[in-house]
Amino acid sequence: MAVRRVAAVLAADVVGYTRRMAEDELTTLRQLGELRQSVLYPAIARAEGRVFKEMGDGLLAEFASVVSAVECGHAIQSQVPAAARDSQGEPLQLRIGIHFGEVVAEGDDLFGETVNMAARIEAAAGPGEVWLSEQARQMVGNRTALAITSQGAHNLKGFADPAELFAVRAGDTAPPGASRPQRRSRANPRNLALAGVVLAAAIGGVVVRFALAPDHTSVDTAASLPSGLRHGEVFRDCDECPQMVAVAGGELLMGAPEEGIASGLFPPEQGPQRLVDIAPFAVAQREVTRAEFSTFLDASDHQRPTGCRTWEDGTSAIREDRSFDDPGFPQEEDHPAVCISWHDARAFADWLARKTGEPYRLLTEAEWEFVARAGADTRFSFGADPDEVCAFDNVADATARSRWDGWETALCSDGRVFTGPVGSYDANPFGVFDIYGNVREWVQDCWHQTFAGAPVTGEAWTTPGCDLRVVRGGSWDSKPSIISSSHRGRLPADHRDFLYGFRVARDLNAD
Repeated sequence: MAVRRVAAVLAADVVGYTRRMAEDELTTLRQLGELRQSVLYPAIARAEGRVFKEMGDGLLAEFASVVSAVECGHAIQSQVPAAARDSQGEPLQLRIGIHFGEVVAEGDDLFGETVNMAARIEAAAGPGEVWLSEQARQMVGNRTALAITSQGAHNLKGFADPAELFAVRAGDTAPPGASRPQRRSRANPRNLALAGVVLAAAIGGVVVRFALAPDHTSVDTAASLPSGLRHGEVFRDCDECPQMVAVAGGELLMGAPEEGIASGLFPPEQGPQRLVDIAPFAVAQREVTRAEFSTFLDASDHQRPTGCRTWEDGTSAIREDRSFDDPGFPQEEDHPAVCISWHDARAFADWLARKTGEPYRLLTEAEWEFVARAGADTRFSFGADPDEVCAFDNVADATARSRWDGWETALCSDGRVFTGPVGSYDANPFGVFDIYGNVREWVQDCWHQTFAGAPVTGEAWTTPGCDLRVVRGGSWDSKPSIISSSHRGRLPADHRDFLYGFRVARDLNAD
């Protein structure tokens, strides 16, 4: 049900985002991810704000207090230059707009003229600036020590009358003698203890957000990696080998938050959440393809996989006439290999290790989630909205629903029903493709019902003789309600299924 109320809305975006993406997409995405984690989310959480929408180049946040919104905007712009200096490539710059007025709240999203006005003011601001509307300026009054100066009347797109706008630039101070009043925190002490980045997840199409612990996922991109590699650098050890991406270590806030599990949004096996240390490693940029797996079969004595669980004629069953060679739907050589057991995937990694002399293996469960999050603690590396997943992954979408009526699908369309060529969609900020879709992926770990007692380092959690192994990610038939960085499942190690494939990892050895 839609509810009307008043709020201060802050809009922020990256200056020259389209140009930067065209010139160096990977660096731009990495820088923006780092900025969100190091500056934007913490500043908004400290100011008791709430991110209600994320876009590719920015975000929208809500504040109960206009003063909080203005001081948060100033804090963000004050911190951006230092954060930008620490990042590789052309430094990012932000512009911020703030408006106060009536909003329409539906679920966890906000709509209406106030949201639109904040976005238009942001577009009028210059690099590194915070601009606000006349209404917001009046509400602030003299309740802040920041200097706020008029920028005159501006014509804003979509609004008939010129609007007087005001600016607060990073580094501005109030006139001598101005005092800064103390403000009493309205936050619940428990929320303050949890304040940090914001996790966004969706249930029934409504975005729900939970505060996370102060520690959160971070990537040490400045660290020097073994073998002289840089974070995000792509390499290949042999002509037949998968293309690998070097991943810097860091910290992973692994699993789903307690509040999300308690509410039923996430199942108990995705918790308890814990902080995990991740050492540098390399991950396959793409899922292992049919062509790569065929090369392995031809060059080794591994038995060709036969028998596969498929869904055909309205039933799901293991069919002996289905296999890696014929999974029951058309595939090309650049599609991911399916109908692959954990043992098959492990044999492929062992073959690569023998062939190259390098320590190839399957990803650990912690490493998989670290790659999936790519520095973010939101539901996806690209934000919170599952209907944006089609830009990044092949999942159950409007294309699938047109074939199978009644499926729960994302509202977007990726144009495919079954698997597609690996790397067909946008890479995540680490430069890795297809992490949430195309096929679900085997990892090294044995299945444990929860993370209670799990290692706090990135190694695999195994027990002698375990049969159930962990699978991660989503596939071409995954419904949006289950897709997330924390989603996990289990299967017997000898099980073959037309939804499941894998990618490999390798240790980075010191020279």
